[in-house]
Amino acid sequence: MRDQFHLVPDLLNKYTINDLLLGHSKLRYWYRLELRKANVAYNDRLIRESSNKGKTLWGIVNKARSDNTVSCHNAISPQDFNNFFVSILLMISNNITQFNMDLESTFRSEVPANFSFQLTLISYHDVRDVILADVSNPDLKNSRSADYYGLLV
Repeated sequence: MRDQFHLVPDLLNKYTINDLLLGHSKLRYWYRLELRKANVAYNDRLIRESSNKGKTLWGIVNKARSDNTVSCHNAISPQDFNNFFVSILLMISNNITQFNMDLESTFRSEVPANFSFQLTLISYHDVRDVILADVSNPDLKNSRSADYYGLLV
């Protein structure tokens, strides 16, 4: 399979055929799938043959985790990083022009006169009922569900 996989890019450089391109993508998919299966089988064999299975397992897990980490070497110190954002905030706040507006009258014109709001205690039963009411959508973080007061969150 590896020989066929490495032969296809050479053919693609010479001939641009849609079927060949489609075949190459399918072959690449199957090649990666077989590599994954072989890696799992190898790790299974290592764990089975090991005298300390837990240590071997965690060695494999840690190796996989360390292979996927990205190292970032910044020349900026944490203090310089913090000072940058503090200075940006000071610069922005100094450049904002002062508004001579009465915020209460401005917001009063925006909010309807019959608007009422009341805070009440919420029991854990109420929270449970809200969560169980949306069982049809298990992914709550992406849903637009109403909270206890009927507001969309």
